[in-house]
Parts: sequence; structure tokens; C-alpha cells
Amino acid sequence: MCVHTVQGRGGVVDHLSELVAKYPGKIAVYRVCEAARRRYSRAKAVAEMKRIIGLPYGWPAILTAACLHLPIVRWFVRPLRSDEANGGLPFCSAAVSRASRAGGLDPVPNLADKFTEPGDLARSAAMKPRFVLIPDNWEDKAMAKESVSKRAKEIVETGRKPEKTSGWDWALVSFALTLFLGGIVAALAVTLGKCTGWF
Repeated sequence: MCVHTVQGRGGVVDHLSELVAKYPGKIAVYRVCEAARRRYSRAKAVAEMKRIIGLPYGWPAILTAACLHLPIVRWFVRPLRSDEANGGLPFCSAAVSRASRAGGLDPVPNLADKFTEPGDLARSAAMKPRFVLIPDNWEDKAMAKESVSKRAKEIVETGRKPEKTSGWDWALVSFALTLFLGGIVAALAVTLGKCTGWF
């Protein structure tokens, strides 16, 4: 079983086998690094993850995190660093970060859980990639083996997932927010310019 939070569904429990069949070769398995393994409690991490079951998806948090990537905004606004600032509904990687910290390991120190993105987890020194999952009955075994070997090698060598698998959802949300906020800034600039007689 896999506890996760999904756009449109919120915190849910799915069969891992179904997810692997749906996303073959795209689910990477990480392991807590050797130094932190003794103090890490998987039971506490799982218990924390179970708390998100039935909760809505953390759209406010993901929109806030996306805004921090906008041009100009990211020059002046930094994500919160303290985990004391956590709260609200988490999105996928924020939920994982929160659960991991409950288990005794902060995967991304100096960054609040609610601002932790998938790339932050993939680059975390606290977790090491082990392998990727493929279904037993994947039709083209030769292509599957080559695809998975290439992906696994890239994950192990770089310590993160390839950029192309990061998902279009995040990119589209960021792009839409950039256009929306850019339009607001432009409208405010024009209004201010007309009021002050600059143009």
C-alpha cells in the first residue's frame, strides 16, 4: 500500500502495484542514509503520513511555493526556513518531508516542510536512491530494461530524478501564475504611470 496526496483526490491510500503499473519505471525508491538510520523511526513516519488520509490536496501551499519561483518575487522573498512555520494542507513532497521529520530525520534542513519540493527531496543528502520500480508483466522487457537501467543510473549518479519526469502540473501552475501575476504587475505599472504622468 502507498499513502500519498494527489491533485484532485487529496490524501489517499493506493495499491503500490497499481501505481507501478500506471507509472512504470518512474517511481524511485530511496533509503535513509546510514548515519541517520539508527535514529529514524519508520513507524512514526508512516503514522504521520496516515494523518493526511482524507484531507484535501494542499493547493494553497503549492501556489505559495510556486509564487516563490516567479521572476522578481524570488529576488525579494525567500521560503521560510523554520519547521515551526509548518501547518495547513500539504502537497506531495511537503507531506513526505513532514512524515520524514516526524520519523526523526529532516530531509531538507533549513527549509520548512511546506516549501519542500520534489527536487529538494531528490537532492537531499539524507536519502540515497536505490532503484526504480517496474511491473512484472511489462510487455517489452528489452526496452523496459534499457529504460529502467538508464533512469536508475541517472538517479544514482546525480542523486535526483531526471528533470523531464518532474511532472507538467508544477510547470503549468508556475507558468500560469507567472502570466497572471505578470499581468497584474504590468497593469499596476501602467495605472501608476498614468496617475503620476510618467507616460
